[in-house]
Amino acid sequence: MKRPTPLPAPIQCLEKYGLRSLLSTLLNPVHQSITKICLKITYRFAPRLASLISTLCYADELQWPLGRLEDPAFAAALPNMSAYALVGFLHVNGVERNVGTLWSNTNQILVAVELAELMFMEMENFRRSNKSMMVLMPYQAALRETQPLLRELQEKYHRAKIISGTVDQLPVREAADYAVYVTIKKLPGKAGPSFATLGQRVTVALTRGRDGLYIIGCRPYINAGSYEMAQLLDLNEL
Repeated sequence: MKRPTPLPAPIQCLEKYGLRSLLSTLLNPVHQSITKICLKITYRFAPRLASLISTLCYADELQWPLGRLEDPAFAAALPNMSAYALVGFLHVNGVERNVGTLWSNTNQILVAVELAELMFMEMENFRRSNKSMMVLMPYQAALRETQPLLRELQEKYHRAKIISGTVDQLPVREAADYAVYVTIKKLPGKAGPSFATLGQRVTVALTRGRDGLYIIGCRPYINAGSYEMAQLLDLNEL
């Protein structure tokens, strides 16, 4: 089958490092699903894959180029992104703090809500309620602190559909129904990445939940931008 479009540069980069063959090895018939991949276990049986995920997580060329939210060029580019359910990939500097026995990050929350409002202002299909937005937080405590701000946003944009949750709560099969963006944190030392990405517009994000890594993304764009990844997902009935 011929690829409908040339592979984006990030996908070519991944192929150069052998991710395709590593994923093919990972996705053998024993695996019923790749929606959850434990990074620690991956280090044991596929160290190159685990190392590559860790490395690419921090490679600027593989991240959705959000730039600065106040940059007019970023806002101007948003309408052109609205054809697909997006996975936004945010690096947010902030200090994590304890909330009881849980964790939160005020900076992540504020930037997430700021980006949500910017998307509602600039993307017509959100204003007309043709799509939903799912706001994902890495922690339950952060989610609780986010919800009042999202309710205010909902009141401002009455027809908007805003859904919130944690990465553990995301139903992967429903991801393509939403415009999804994710706030993240970088983990120190050898703990591994919170997220890795594939594709020019973050076609796929491997999100680290409580029990492994989740793959989320927009299937139409995956099909158009990465035939190999689409084939792997199809073969595994994802």
